[in-house]
Amino acid sequence: MSILDLEVIKKFALTCNDGYEQGWHEGNGGNLSYRMTA
Repeated sequence: MSILDLEVIKKFALTCNDGYEQGWHEGNGGNLSYRMTA
């Protein structure tokens, strides 16, 4: 299984895309990050 197959990663990618589509990233200079632990 690839990390890209994980549901949490898919949802995070959608959240990032939504922010981009709404101009949030450009307007706020924001970066999104997700801390993964083992």
